[in-house]
Amino acid sequence: MTRSATAQAASNLVRCLSAGGAVAILQPMVENVGPVGCFAIYASIIFVGIPLAWVLQRYGVAWRKGRAMAD
Repeated sequence: MTRSATAQAASNLVRCLSAGGAVAILQPMVENVGPVGCFAIYASIIFVGIPLAWVLQRYGVAWRKGRAMAD
């Protein structure tokens, strides 16, 4: 169970750092590209991340089983 707690902690850390970074660059981005451009950039980032979530959903269980067998 230690690995799952470590993975959850790492996930929370990355999530919080990403949210903080997004908030920090939001105002300068809105001033430079406008609100429409800003949200288009954020939508593009999300759109690029969707295939990554699919890959994890599709292959994650096999990766975990392979890793467990290696240990």
